[in-house]
Amino acid sequence: MMWLCMHPGQTPFAAQRSTMKRHRPRAEDFTIGWICPLPLEYAAAKEVLDELYDEAEYATGRIYNHEIVITCLPAGQMGTNAAAAATARMLAAFPNLKNALLVGIAGGVPSKQADIRLGDVVISQPNGQYGGVVQYDFGKTIPGGFQRVGSLNAPSHDLLTALSKLKSNPAAARNAIDASKTYQPPSNVDTLFHASYDHVGGETCFRCRQDMKMKRVPRVGGTEIFFGTVASGNQVIKYGTTRDRTSSKLDGVLCFEMEAAGVVNLVPCLVIQGICDYADSHKNKTFQPLAAAAAAICARELLSYLPYKPTLGIEQQEIPMRGPVQLRTEDENHRNHQNQRDIEPQHCKTSTAQKRIYMESLRFDQMDSRHATIKRAHAKTCHWLMDCQEHKDWLSIDCFDQHHGFFWIKGKPGAGKSTLVKFAFSQAKKTMRDVNILCFFFNARGEALEKTVLGMYRSLLWQLLEQLPDLQAVFDTSSVTASHGNPPNWTVETLKDLFCTAVEGLQNRSVICYIDALDECKQEEVQDMLSFFEQLGEIAASNRLRLLVCFSSRHYPHITVENKVELVLENQGDHHTDISNYVNAELKVGSGRQVPQIKEKIINRSSGIFLWAVLVVRILNEEYSRGHVHTLKRRLDEIPNGLHSLLKDILTRDNNNMAKTLLCLQ
Repeated sequence: MMWLCMHPGQTPFAAQRSTMKRHRPRAEDFTIGWICPLPLEYAAAKEVLDELYDEAEYATGRIYNHEIVITCLPAGQMGTNAAAAATARMLAAFPNLKNALLVGIAGGVPSKQADIRLGDVVISQPNGQYGGVVQYDFGKTIPGGFQRVGSLNAPSHDLLTALSKLKSNPAAARNAIDASKTYQPPSNVDTLFHASYDHVGGETCFRCRQDMKMKRVPRVGGTEIFFGTVASGNQVIKYGTTRDRTSSKLDGVLCFEMEAAGVVNLVPCLVIQGICDYADSHKNKTFQPLAAAAAAICARELLSYLPYKPTLGIEQQEIPMRGPVQLRTEDENHRNHQNQRDIEPQHCKTSTAQKRIYMESLRFDQMDSRHATIKRAHAKTCHWLMDCQEHKDWLSIDCFDQHHGFFWIKGKPGAGKSTLVKFAFSQAKKTMRDVNILCFFFNARGEALEKTVLGMYRSLLWQLLEQLPDLQAVFDTSSVTASHGNPPNWTVETLKDLFCTAVEGLQNRSVICYIDALDECKQEEVQDMLSFFEQLGEIAASNRLRLLVCFSSRHYPHITVENKVELVLENQGDHHTDISNYVNAELKVGSGRQVPQIKEKIINRSSGIFLWAVLVVRILNEEYSRGHVHTLKRRLDEIPNGLHSLLKDILTRDNNNMAKTLLCLQ
């Protein structure tokens, strides 16, 4: 990259500005983080600084009035996890970073809606569906394909306001980009081939068929800036058909990159990407330096619209605006002996940035997986729960001293406990707007955190502190701050202490927890967890705090809590009515004379096991669809009683419909 000659310590942009005295910045003074995945992006970022202070572990400097800290991913590391780790380290070292920019290069997605060319710039912008960035490769495998799950945070109000101002005057950014170019690749290098045509071989497209080039109207003017959705994931997109197909599934994205999804949930962030290729097999590195420079200059222009909000209450020392300052020492021991350090991260209290790190470290990918896979209750079922006396007593303040806030739903395997708990959770979210509703569904077939109390405590604590941010003050406890701002290695005991402290801070606010499938967690862990919640219930009762907990499980012979309201599902008449309603609604076997008898037999033989009825209805519907109208009653008689025997029978004789059977078991 070629730039004008300049004085030492200045960038090309700094060469045009005064050398007035400025305050010496400390770690607390930096408010903008700048993340660069690649070294060439890091170099481009430093070039647009008005002043470069230091480039030890981080490059620090100034753009306009903003104090900027720039980080680059370690050599050879890429993807969302590496970006998240680098961002977390930066947030720990600079506790007052309010906003961030992820600035780099990406593969463009040209379309009829967006005539993207090499060297153009894409900036993430929220729409009604995404917050500006979508992680296209994060989800779960379901029968029939892949289902994307999860969402990513949108940028801050300040960043979006600056973005709106940049959009209102894009010519300023375009002109700055075009004026900075000292090298422009030949126009014939910017070649877009048909998506289905793959690269022949070699470093250039000299051997590729010229008749496979897309015909595009020559552009009048220079760089264009596009605003919309950026797709992020842990794989390089190198095929045109894959590019277009993935973009279509996401309702149209502007580019693909590999780091943004690891950053935007840690700190409010805009993604600014220079387009260096078309995410196809013809990609090469010719346009990378130009694209990196364009993105960096565009980021600089955006910062001209971002309000300057200096940190308060910090004494600063004036120094001449020249020459770098030392950013960080090698390690804690050396820093203790360094009397003339210039910048020192502060860990005496939990900063907003550190709290974000702690909050993000509580989350894990499968936190909501089991809850999401449980089928929604049938429209004609479960409503009785809201009116049953046990549920009313649980919610009643008058009965709180008797049950200490505990409601336990018990039932046989397959009775429908998880569906009922999901229904109760959904109803509470809809009808109790002033109550903070939490949930965790254990999953014995899931990842480690899905079936342990460690995962449960992390999930519940994250939900509580996310809904009541003032309770994040619990992170000020010594057991957490001992980690010096790095993501803690969470332990059950630490999480229990934090959760208890948070509950004690509820004051007049109410919390309801739904914890499903205790039997899918190790018994000794469940015993310890119940003991903890009993102590928590006593604290809540004695301090008149509103903490309610709903458990569900199979019938434990010995594990229980002393004070509770208990409901045994298969003993509820309304539950049997639910099974009857389901069978009458879902059994599609015509209207012959034997149908009422078949329905009655299914209901009676289910013995309160909802899943048994669901599977039998599916089997008989399949028989009917195959034309076996007159053998339905005989097929029903062949079906064994009991869920275990039925499942064994299905697995040995119904391999053709295994996918549907497994879906019923979710």
